[in-house]
Amino acid sequence: MRACPCGALDYVRERGDVFTAINDPKKVVVGFVAPAVRSVIASEYGIPFDEASPFIAGLMRAIGFDKVFDFAFAADLTIVEETTEFLNRVGTGGVMPQFTSCCPGWVNLVERRYPEMIPHLSSCKSPQMMMGATVKNHFAQQAGISLDDLYVVSIVPCLAKKYEAARPEFAPEGIRDVDAVLTTTEFVEMVQMLRLEPKDIEPAKFDPPYARVTGAGVLFGASGGVAEAALRMAVEKLTGEPLLDELDFEEVRGFEGFKEATITAGGTTVRVAVISGLNNVAPLVKRIVAGEDVGYDLVEVMACPGGCINGAGHPVPDRVGEMAARQKVLVNIDQASKYRKSHENPDILRLYDEFYGEANSETAHRLLHTSYAPFRD
Repeated sequence: MRACPCGALDYVRERGDVFTAINDPKKVVVGFVAPAVRSVIASEYGIPFDEASPFIAGLMRAIGFDKVFDFAFAADLTIVEETTEFLNRVGTGGVMPQFTSCCPGWVNLVERRYPEMIPHLSSCKSPQMMMGATVKNHFAQQAGISLDDLYVVSIVPCLAKKYEAARPEFAPEGIRDVDAVLTTTEFVEMVQMLRLEPKDIEPAKFDPPYARVTGAGVLFGASGGVAEAALRMAVEKLTGEPLLDELDFEEVRGFEGFKEATITAGGTTVRVAVISGLNNVAPLVKRIVAGEDVGYDLVEVMACPGGCINGAGHPVPDRVGEMAARQKVLVNIDQASKYRKSHENPDILRLYDEFYGEANSETAHRLLHTSYAPFRD
């Protein structure tokens, strides 16, 4: 859609369904917002990075959401599950390299064009689907809300998330984990339709029980962010020692289509590749399919060049340097965060204590993991 030279393609808006749910007194409407969205909102409304999260939470409340969550929380949850899976593969000689599975555009490509790569994909659901499953199971149970009365909305930078949320495996017993997906552009359109002005927005906090997020989770919105967040946990687990000052793995950041880094920790060397833009993934995939040992342990793939900050669900950047500015918002939030490692998020730790038990547990695998299969017409 973004690439169509004639502007002839468009996507289906779901804002009408969301407004209908908001105006239904029987519905409890829960909204959660992706990390990359706040970088665009900060730019759109001239909001400093440290005010972006409270401002977007306030916008969501003004639109009419009953509960507002930050799914940087689910990014933290993804890191705990995915890094645990990665360390298990390293320890047991599992299929390597492990490829990230949080980008539905990339997963779609694997299922359709490179089915031989399916064993390399992490079994983890994306943050969107982990958040949906957690809200529909843990939050609904905790709050005593019937699933018939719960309407879950994600706000994302991505068009492929619409397809992902509609996949049948994410609708157990016919009940979708995520009922509607709004792009950043749709969200801004809803703000404009309600004639909400920045001066009218009262900054707000995200709601418990998922109120606290880490800087690592926020970094998910830019290329290299998933790998960097995973490394913060993996290095600690491999060495058995806390990472104190060396939290930034800047070699995996940036807008190059292919980046790599080699990290040595606890006597183990981890070689990471970071790819953004699907045109850059084919050479590596073809080598792996041919049976070549490419030497990587973990590979992050994002379909959009630069990652989710350049998602097709965002307004199109109108000036040079806007991508760098969007990335800077996320990096600044990370730098200023009280918690910067996903596995140290107190709300994540409490969620495991209360509900999931431990990372990669039976309950976690049932609700937070999935499987993939070659595409069939």
